[in-house]
Amino acid sequence: MKWKLKRGLVNAVADELRDRVLPGHQGDFLPGTRILAGTLGVSVPTVCKALHQLGAEGALVGGGKRRRWRVADMQAPSSPTRRSGNAALGGKKPRSRRLLFLSAKPLRGERFSGVEIYAALLDKLATSDWEVIYRVMDFWNTERPRRVWNEMLEFTMPDAIVAISGTETLGKWLVDKKIRTLFIGGTRGTSGVPAVFVSVSSMLGDAAGRLFAQGHRRLLFPLFGRAPALVKGAADTAKQVTEAMGIPQKCLVVTESKYSGPEVVINLLRAQWKKEPPDAVIFLDWREFVAAESFFNEAGVSIPRDLSVIVLSQNGTMEWRQPAISHYEHPVNPMARAIAKWVLHGKAGLAIEGDHEFPARWVSRESVRPRAGAADPPQTGAG
Repeated sequence: MKWKLKRGLVNAVADELRDRVLPGHQGDFLPGTRILAGTLGVSVPTVCKALHQLGAEGALVGGGKRRRWRVADMQAPSSPTRRSGNAALGGKKPRSRRLLFLSAKPLRGERFSGVEIYAALLDKLATSDWEVIYRVMDFWNTERPRRVWNEMLEFTMPDAIVAISGTETLGKWLVDKKIRTLFIGGTRGTSGVPAVFVSVSSMLGDAAGRLFAQGHRRLLFPLFGRAPALVKGAADTAKQVTEAMGIPQKCLVVTESKYSGPEVVINLLRAQWKKEPPDAVIFLDWREFVAAESFFNEAGVSIPRDLSVIVLSQNGTMEWRQPAISHYEHPVNPMARAIAKWVLHGKAGLAIEGDHEFPARWVSRESVRPRAGAADPPQTGAG
């Protein structure tokens, strides 16, 4: 939400409610203040002040102790603080089409590429008649839609939705709602929702092949709080890579925790080091590597002298770490262009219908050191 802070956050929230929620809902009750605050990304007191402002205007009624606000039966008056060029000429400002960009947790908690794709998408749609809004809606770890999802749709009224790491449950629900939807990664299952993604399995297979070719034989790929489909895909890839190279499957261990967080990462690595220390670790996310470094320092593990490390995602700030970490560069701009074309032109905007994989680029840094008996690195598609 691009709040106009110079006019006051309360006025901006009141304007958003007046323009997007009140029209066409005369007589209906609004969602609770906590739900409104969550979907708008502001505090509950701010929402309450905006609701009372609309109540004073006559656009809402109610709002007493433990009472929900109801949209007045009369048409809400125009805000005295807002005048568009069309309104000044007596015309009605046309409604722009609205793209809802969803994530299950705040973007600051998503992988770096998610933030960059959102920023690039805003830039590419800036001159179109599409308005892009961002909301957080918890759609992970649930097998059925929640009531708050319907309230989110009623409140935002999107014409299309793009969701980071979507799920089959979310996809089926949005298909049933007849809302055009695209996933950035995630699991679409049988929902039929198209998706653009960088394949974790492809990057894992490429990274493991490079490490095996350089003499590593004890690879660890830890996963934290990831979808079951991703975990299964990683295990299948580990089996395929080891069989293709003629080495025991135990040379690439895929381990998982249903939970995530720094302490979870550290405790899992402690347990693995007691069992059998790996000679290389492949991390899915930069934040997991940052947490792991606390354990490496505690255990006296040096990179790359004792351990080679590869991260399957990217973060510009990590270039400052020395020695720099080998990683994969995600094709942010090509993905954002494809998403923008999909928004503007529908399915024709994607090169293919359904899943559309974008290859990541291998970035070699100093965190990988050959072990004894190394061969030349393989030539792989991800490079």
